[in-house]
Amino acid sequence: MILTGKPPFLGETALGTVLKAARAEVAGCHAQLDACGADAELVAVAKKCLAARPADRYANGEDVAAEVAAYRAGVERRLRAAERDRAVSAAEAREQRKRRKVQLALAGVVALVLAAGGTVAWYEDRRAAQRERADELAEADRKAERRREEVERAAERRMKAEQARRSVATDLRLAADLRGQYKFREAGAALAQAAEQAAGGAPERLGEVERARADLAFVVRLDDIRFRKWLWVPGDGGTGHFNEEAAPPEYRRAFAEHGSDLARTDPAEAARRIAASEVRAELVAAVDDWALYEPDAAWADGAAVARLAADVAPAAAPAALSVLATLMARQKLDPSPVLSAARARHPTDFELAFVLGRWHTLNGADGREIGPYEAARALRPGNVTVWLNLGCALHGRGDRDGALAAWREAVRLDPADAIARYDLGWALYDRGDVPGAVAAFEEAIRLDPKYARAHYELGVARNRRGDVAGAIRAWKEAARYDPRDPRATTNIGVAYAQQGKYPDALGCARAAIDADPKYANAHALLGIVLQQTGDVPGARAALTEAARLDPKKWGGLIANLPPLPLAPPPREVNRPFPNG
Repeated sequence: MILTGKPPFLGETALGTVLKAARAEVAGCHAQLDACGADAELVAVAKKCLAARPADRYANGEDVAAEVAAYRAGVERRLRAAERDRAVSAAEAREQRKRRKVQLALAGVVALVLAAGGTVAWYEDRRAAQRERADELAEADRKAERRREEVERAAERRMKAEQARRSVATDLRLAADLRGQYKFREAGAALAQAAEQAAGGAPERLGEVERARADLAFVVRLDDIRFRKWLWVPGDGGTGHFNEEAAPPEYRRAFAEHGSDLARTDPAEAARRIAASEVRAELVAAVDDWALYEPDAAWADGAAVARLAADVAPAAAPAALSVLATLMARQKLDPSPVLSAARARHPTDFELAFVLGRWHTLNGADGREIGPYEAARALRPGNVTVWLNLGCALHGRGDRDGALAAWREAVRLDPADAIARYDLGWALYDRGDVPGAVAAFEEAIRLDPKYARAHYELGVARNRRGDVAGAIRAWKEAARYDPRDPRATTNIGVAYAQQGKYPDALGCARAAIDADPKYANAHALLGIVLQQTGDVPGARAALTEAARLDPKKWGGLIANLPPLPLAPPPREVNRPFPNG
């Protein structure tokens, strides 16, 4: 209790204390209050708050506040009155002392005073004393007013500080709720407001706000790693893969930079740190996901996964069902029944919808992936990855306008996303907007200078515009950043062959074959250039290999040998697909 410095109920044991409170034994507390030395009015307020019967207590906090406010106002009035009384008493005492002095002087020299006009002097002295008394009273009033204003300002500062603390606490809770709903931008706005409130009235909470900001940035990074690994990277002939190999090193780097180097931490210590984290739910989900994609991770065999899938309940945690779906896919088991049942039970879970769309992308181009991706988009419209994959799915079913719109939205959501710029450029090129495609690919390269596929597509677009020199420069950059991909080197060779630079073209063809001996187009380029330079046996051998690797595309050339006809190299040997 503030007035006594002791709790209102205190027994010899914890149980005794509880029993005293339950029986409302307030006699001891009242005695402490009576002896505390506080004003009787304030003691009465405290006793009324401790009354045993509810009817004898204040009805609510507002009544208590009003009573305390009235007490404070009375105290301030008494302070001002006392100050004025002290000033008046001091002035009167000084006046009496002066009056006695004047009387003594008058008694000794009354004749002189009468002769010299003493009456006038006495009158002036009295007026001066009155003025001095009035000045002292005015100064006393001014001091009392200044004190009152200081008290009011202090109370206002305390009130503002308390309001700031409450606002910071509210904003921190709101940010945590929004973070759990994947509404990262809104959570960031709430934390910005919390920082402003803390700086204005609760500076002691600034550190807490900054830690919350760091936690939010960490969660956003983990979320980006989690879903960016599911970007579809198509390959030749309708093949492709998700960008899963990028996740493990990114997870390790993120954990280490956040001060949780889980890869090098003892499991028990790692578990303790995770449990103590303010973002433990997101951290647990990220660790589970990380473990799925570590190259040396060992998982159960297919039979065990199948039994687990048969026993799992749709009501299980969505994160666990997502992990199970990944394990089933690795064992060549169809997770769509499990995911569909789980989605019926958890219709608002983003990850379940996304994982089902991902499965459909991998296992069929019948358009089934559109539904789950659309659901995921509706649940998290700010997630760039779902827009990128939705664009691929729409393009796969022939909806080029829908794909373009999806990739435009991805660029709008994250203008600094190089992959989104690349996909937009790919869609624009596909629709014949070559200048727009060139601009998009150049922006993707500005955002990520080592983006090999963006360099490759920029070369394709420049070549289509007739800028062969610019195309060659772009393809050289593509080959520099991805020397294992033979396509850029092959296209450079095609451009050289069209210019009659056959030695340079031969060098490119052989370099492309060294990079990928199974790349049919490089063998075809070699055969065509050898035929142009008169090496018919070499041309026959190269074209025979091209026909063996891709008989549908290159088998016709072999049928005409000998003599080998002049076959101009293609302008574009190959183009990758979106999400390159």
